[in-house]
Amino acid sequence: MEPLASRHISGPAESKAIKRRTITVRGIVQGVGFRPFVFTEAEKLNLKGFVTNNTTGVHIDVEGSEKNIEAFIKKIVHDPPPLSRIDDVIIEEKPLKGYTDFEIKVSEREGAGFIPVSPDMAVCRDCLKEMLDPQDRRFHYPFINCTNCGPRFSIIEDIPYDRSNTSMKDFPMCQQCEAEYKNPGDRRFHAQPVACPACGPTVFFAGSIENTDLQHEEYYKGERFEEKEIQKAIFILKTGGILAIKGLGGFHLAVNALDETAVERLRQRKFRYGKPLAVMMKDIDEVKKYCFISRQEAEILESRRAPILLLKKTDCFDGKDQQSKVMNSMEYSCDTGNGEMRNAKNRSLAESIAPGLDSVGVMLPYTPLHHLLMEKLPFPLVMTSGNVSDEPICRDNDEAMERLKGIADGLLLHDRRIVNRIDDSVVFFAAGKERLARRARGYAPEPIILRKKVKPLLACGAFYKNTFCLAKDEYAFLSQHIGDLDNNMTFLHYRQQIERYERLFKVNPLLAVRDLHPGYLSSQFAESLQLPVLAVQHHHAHIASVMAEYGLKERVLGIAYDGTGLGTDGHIWGAEFLLADLKHFQRVGHLKYVPLPGGDTAVRKPFRSALGFVNPYLEDFREYTSRLDKKTVHIISQQIKKGLNSPLVSSMGRFFDAAASLLGICDVASYEGQAAMELESMIRPDDGNYEFKIMSTGSSFIIDVFRTLKDLYMDYLGGTERGVVAARFHNTVVRFTAELAGRLRDIYKVNRVVLCGGCFQNRYLLERLNEELSKAGFEVFIPSAVPINDGGISLGQAAIAAEYFSKT
Repeated sequence: MEPLASRHISGPAESKAIKRRTITVRGIVQGVGFRPFVFTEAEKLNLKGFVTNNTTGVHIDVEGSEKNIEAFIKKIVHDPPPLSRIDDVIIEEKPLKGYTDFEIKVSEREGAGFIPVSPDMAVCRDCLKEMLDPQDRRFHYPFINCTNCGPRFSIIEDIPYDRSNTSMKDFPMCQQCEAEYKNPGDRRFHAQPVACPACGPTVFFAGSIENTDLQHEEYYKGERFEEKEIQKAIFILKTGGILAIKGLGGFHLAVNALDETAVERLRQRKFRYGKPLAVMMKDIDEVKKYCFISRQEAEILESRRAPILLLKKTDCFDGKDQQSKVMNSMEYSCDTGNGEMRNAKNRSLAESIAPGLDSVGVMLPYTPLHHLLMEKLPFPLVMTSGNVSDEPICRDNDEAMERLKGIADGLLLHDRRIVNRIDDSVVFFAAGKERLARRARGYAPEPIILRKKVKPLLACGAFYKNTFCLAKDEYAFLSQHIGDLDNNMTFLHYRQQIERYERLFKVNPLLAVRDLHPGYLSSQFAESLQLPVLAVQHHHAHIASVMAEYGLKERVLGIAYDGTGLGTDGHIWGAEFLLADLKHFQRVGHLKYVPLPGGDTAVRKPFRSALGFVNPYLEDFREYTSRLDKKTVHIISQQIKKGLNSPLVSSMGRFFDAAASLLGICDVASYEGQAAMELESMIRPDDGNYEFKIMSTGSSFIIDVFRTLKDLYMDYLGGTERGVVAARFHNTVVRFTAELAGRLRDIYKVNRVVLCGGCFQNRYLLERLNEELSKAGFEVFIPSAVPINDGGISLGQAAIAAEYFSKT
């Protein structure tokens, strides 16, 4: 078979001592320009041989002087292409073969090996420059890409990563694109999604346009078809309509982010009544009009991964003290370059984007199509997932036209198939690092290294914010965000993606791992697989996920704060101090158990959590109960008294809910976590705190927080500003957490602390606690590459299973 590219290298080698080496490179090395990079470096160093993709990575066979081969290997290891990640390099000396040139060979498709797949990446600056150049043949082409950017995981069907194994096989290359593809000196050398207006995907509009000018060809003044279609989409947005946009991994629903009426209409049609929406802004300068942003946060927004980043809104802060708090403690800025604060109040985002919150999720354009839209719009866009609330995002054109027909006023479509649907990732910056709230586009399916070879297994994950994890050898393939499994379409998507990952990464599981709770759909799915099943306690998995990320093997003190997770005693846990390694754990502390009337119902009704915490002392909270329905309070009191559907819980999430309800912030929530998020957003600067008790039972410690809630309520009734009360409440959680950690260190001689669980998405809590523990001399580990919430559970399950199921 003819090589894909080759070049005869004339002239003698630098030394008569010709050597031959084979080099196997494993990691993210396909679809990232690795073979062209190898080809170019071999040419520079007068080396001969070949490079090829195979089912384990990249294989290089090279001959030349020992000096040049060593320089070649050093370049590969220390300066690889920007989108690559090298996990392992195997070098072997072989007998000479007498190669006369260096070539890129056709990919080897046989074998049982597997390779990681690159995530989708934001369009690079070089491609943007070409797209905005009227003289370039890809001027305003919405699918421009190169080896350094563009679609990867979203379009791949199988490995090796060649065009024939992606949805780009539907678009044969034209002569010009093929010439670039075959040219070793071109940036698109072996870029599998390479395309242009003559041969590539096309964007088109679907929907009715009432503006009669847009119906006539002369309106467009000779613009290309794609530009005409984009103009129709822009008209929808400028007139307050809702536009569905097909992106990299699925659809968005977009509206003018400054138009309150348009945003409210979107919420009504999507049935998403309170949950915050994300906003796309043109560039960092536009972000500064609406948000405080630090240098580190700007770097995250402009990175190749291009996630949604949670930022503080400028129009939420009307006092110098609060601005100072943000600027000093979070290193935020919102200036024009000369140090002056930028006044954004004259042009605020629609209040209904993130009602009751001081933060908003922001992203920058990350596809060429996004840039073309934002270039022509004078306002930022709400960009929320293209679905009805709680369903998976739409992926196909026909699917979108059916499922979104009652929501969108028009659809901007394209004909490049999305193979793997994937949401936008969501991150926040806290305690000096990026933290993941949702791991998806730009991050998945990049694997985590387990640092231990494991037999093939499937970790089925949690019930809410589900991900799954396939592990084989030392790789853990943590999936993209799947969602809550109580939706039938989401559960189908979950099963389909497991099958896709098994095929892509050649994993045939011999073990299934599930949560301890047998009622979770993920647990039931694990039991249905007719494999040996290992059940793992929820909070142990939380802690193990962080240990896996950082390669920790020795015992740690894990502090897991979240909403719910079934404990080994049959009660609901959620505020746990576990002495843990990757195989065992000992529960050494927790919040005092309280009844949770209604069980899961209380998650959306924080007043139920409040009544559960204070029920024995209702007389002390008469003002509180008087504003609730008297009949409901009576029924709940009897429910608690008789133990009817009132499971005992030790839950930090429900503790936050109780505080929010007592303060009149949120009695009934429209989405999970709303009460705690609004409570955090209330915070105003104060260093005070409330009383609590830490009691020893001999084998464990119990934190009694009734006095905390009583002091909080009395403080509020006494006229103290709710924001100050909210700060004191948070400070109390920091104080009793740090105090108990100190006691446990004295007893168990453990100095490493892991912080995990959804409650630590609270940046104030995470920052303050990290600061207190660090001051006390603890070594603190907080997840960064793995979601801090239940999205990290599956990795923890896999890491624990690896201890029982490792290769010998």
